[in-house]
Amino acid sequence: MNTVRQTLKYAYLVKRTTGKSFFHQAIDILRLRTKRNVIGLTEYFELELFDDTLYSWDVKKYFIGHRFSAKIDRLLNDNSWRAIAYDKVVNYSILKNRGFPIPEPIATYNKNGRCISGEASLTSIEEVYEFLKCQRPYPLFIKPIHGYSGVGAYGILSVDTKHGFVDLINGQRIKLEVLIRDFLFEPYDGMLFQRMLTPAAPIAEIFGERLSCIRVIVLLTSKGPKIHIAFWKIARNKNMVDNFSYGQYGNMLGWINIDNGHLERVIQSFWPNNREVEIHPDTGKTMKEFFIPEWSAIKELCLSASVNFPGLKIQSWDVALCDTGPVIIELNTDADLEIPQWVGRKAFLDEVLLGLMKSIADRA
Repeated sequence: MNTVRQTLKYAYLVKRTTGKSFFHQAIDILRLRTKRNVIGLTEYFELELFDDTLYSWDVKKYFIGHRFSAKIDRLLNDNSWRAIAYDKVVNYSILKNRGFPIPEPIATYNKNGRCISGEASLTSIEEVYEFLKCQRPYPLFIKPIHGYSGVGAYGILSVDTKHGFVDLINGQRIKLEVLIRDFLFEPYDGMLFQRMLTPAAPIAEIFGERLSCIRVIVLLTSKGPKIHIAFWKIARNKNMVDNFSYGQYGNMLGWINIDNGHLERVIQSFWPNNREVEIHPDTGKTMKEFFIPEWSAIKELCLSASVNFPGLKIQSWDVALCDTGPVIIELNTDADLEIPQWVGRKAFLDEVLLGLMKSIADRA
């Protein structure tokens, strides 16, 4: 019922603002819902597919909804390889062994003593307390071994174990027991302690001090790896992580031209509250006409790393441009592939991806 009510609300808004009749909206929706990529009712509006000045039918039919996003992941990514990407201890170990830049591991908490490359191995909460008490220097970053969307991640400025408080990099202060609770959350399978990374100077000047990842989606085709699309998860200083979360925390998304690294469009929310942003709200600096420094190096890093995971035919790499150069933050496989379409106003499907999907399906 909520979906129906939301759809009617959107339909009235579209008719009022564009003049497109309910009948023609309904025809559009029916045609898109019967396509293989199945666009949902609210997705039709949120993706602005009602706007015939933005998209012709020949373009609309290449858009995907969240259901088809999951189908792409299931078809192109083997479950065993997906687990290798999801487990950050295993993933970081492979990347470090192959010589790729990753966040420097300071310590790993895991009951079985698993670690990445000789960092401190903590196997009990008592050892975690002692490490937090004695670790110098702060700041450092903590995140789950098994986690996603920035949940359970903390940028730590300092820890007062005597009084039981933790000061975070975004200015918040939390109780130490809140932090420890995540260490005890079994699905995380432990936590990673990493040295805090610093954005490259040209990035920090315009986009602020918070680390923001560029999401580079790579396809492993029969002709080799190919960058499909790229966008930037631009974090606000008040947030510890760059996850967009549909704009509810103020973070932004930026569309990147994969040929030259040009930041072409930045948004802060989706339709009907869609808002393009040219001035960064924290720094007051213009983001328009910005070109990502070392863009060729970032692309080459993702392409080179991708071939080490041959069971993942579609890979979502998060890379941060730091003062030391590009650093791989993590590899994702099931990351909402429909989201970039909002940012770039570009359909996710193209002939290369469709060809890859067909070749995999034919072999199944």
